[in-house]
Amino acid sequence: MTNEKRQSSLLEEKYQIIFGIMKPTLDAVLAILETASKEMRKKGGKVRKLSVLDMLVIMLLYYHDYRTMENIAFDYGVHKQRVCGEC
Repeated sequence: MTNEKRQSSLLEEKYQIIFGIMKPTLDAVLAILETASKEMRKKGGKVRKLSVLDMLVIMLLYYHDYRTMENIAFDYGVHKQRVCGEC
């Protein structure tokens, strides 16, 4: 299941428990990051394997749960260096 599907089915009161921030804050940060990502895409470059939402969730889980980069990389099916570079 993708982060988009999981986030859309998540109750608003669970955001603080899972991510450490409230839903309005997550939505605002996501909007800012998506706008910045679109601006960066205009300059070219390769397509990222992880979406903006995936990168945000990785960062929030890393800081909130103190999960290891190896553990997060396993969940996303990427190498540890991609998690480190994306955060």
